[in-house]
Amino acid sequence: TPSPEPSKAPDAELTENQAKAQELRKKVIDYGLNERMREEFLKAEESYSKGAEAYGKDDTAAKAAYADAITGYQFILEAGLSSLVDEGRAKAGQMREAARLRGAETQSPEALASGDAYATDGQAKQAAGDKEGAIAAYRSALMEFDIAYTLARSVQVKTEIDERGYASSDSGNYELAGQKLDEARSRYADDRKGSLDSGQEALLRFNIVLKKGWESALGERRSLTDVEKQKADEIKSERATPMEYQAAKSAYDEAMLLEGREQYSEAEAKYAESTQLFQEVYVKAKEKLERATTSLDSLKARQDASRQKAVEGDSKVNKSSQGGAQ
Repeated sequence: TPSPEPSKAPDAELTENQAKAQELRKKVIDYGLNERMREEFLKAEESYSKGAEAYGKDDTAAKAAYADAITGYQFILEAGLSSLVDEGRAKAGQMREAARLRGAETQSPEALASGDAYATDGQAKQAAGDKEGAIAAYRSALMEFDIAYTLARSVQVKTEIDERGYASSDSGNYELAGQKLDEARSRYADDRKGSLDSGQEALLRFNIVLKKGWESALGERRSLTDVEKQKADEIKSERATPMEYQAAKSAYDEAMLLEGREQYSEAEAKYAESTQLFQEVYVKAKEKLERATTSLDSLKARQDASRQKAVEGDSKVNKSSQGGAQ
């Protein structure tokens, strides 16, 4: 019996091309560049598929196809990673500023300082051409600044709740939010992701409490305005003082619009303005009505006096006529 032919050793260059193409393809997808640069990715994918189809059948064609795929993926990474570096730096900077504006320098200085360190590292790696290293550093900076923002904002919202006395509007969420805020601080050293998750839940629950408090307070504020508006409506102020009434009504409508947009502080101010304007409208309309009533009464009195004189005159004429006839 003839001896079996020895199995053909895999082509080293083909194996290398295939592995390289697979590595680059995975990196493109991991960074989400397959969606960002869709057209270029589909073109590289076409070459990759041709290489896979030819593998084991036509090594020369497979090597060429994988080489084309490698070129395509490398182009995507070169252009795409540069964009991600710039975006990462910008997002980290924006989040840091947001954190600073919320008081992170005093409420969460550790996270802010850590974020600054990562951002500095990212800048150094970016300058050195280490795009992937820069992306990783900026993402870490973004995480730190996000934690700093969340902790500081949670404290800010809690302070507003306490100052306005809104805690009782939702005591359950208020208590749980406080627990989550403490948890976020305690988890920070060993579990950044857990710290951020707890901080975000604390902020969410504090915001719920604040929203309920505002809604209750604005409901009372709106009721006070409604009382003044009704008083003005009852004496027909819209007819008596149309311009002043329209100004009050416009402020009222704007307050309701702001409340619907959850711009509560602005809505509160507009309701207060509207209340005052309706009070002024009522006073002016009432004065105008009283003047009109006084004028009518005076006119009526004069008319009554005229009629009385006419009656008296007629009576004298009649008596005179009767005297002459005798």
